[in-house]
This record gives sequence, structure tokens and C-alpha cells, in this order.
Amino acid sequence: MTVKQYIKNHGWQDETTTLGAHRYMSVDVDFLDANKKEQETQFDIHSYDLDELANLFHEFCLENRFPLNQVIGITIVKKAFSLEEL
Repeated sequence: MTVKQYIKNHGWQDETTTLGAHRYMSVDVDFLDANKKEQETQFDIHSYDLDELANLFHEFCLENRFPLNQVIGITIVKKAFSLEEL
């Protein structure tokens, strides 16, 4: 599954307990590499910006020669009002 397909099918999985306004979040993306070994990476994005997350993951995969369509999990791990707070 791609990032967008995963969110469409499963929504944003949220492990935070942050209440109130937040403009940014750290998101873990779990995926399978070419050897079907589970990997994880993290991105800081504007809150719930699916296009930003998809683009960052796409670039990450191209740079590291990982498949783009092997996403198995997307989890919000931190939320903050400013990028510096992440």
C-alpha cells in the first residue's frame, strides 16, 4: 500500500495524548523493504498533511531504493504547535 492508500483504508493512527491546537506532528511510517524486512522512518509534517507525508516518503524511498507501495503502518507519535517543539 502507498501512504495515501494506507490513510484512506486505515486513517491516521494516533498514539499521542496531546489536547488542544497543534500545527505540526511527527509521524512514523512502517514499511517493508525489498527483502520484506520491516523498516521504520519518521517525518515531521504539518498536521494531517497527507500530500506532504506522501511526498517525503516518496523521496525517502527513491533515495534509499525502497519500494513505494509497501507501507504497513502510519502512526502519529508527537504533536506540537511549532516545528521546533517536535
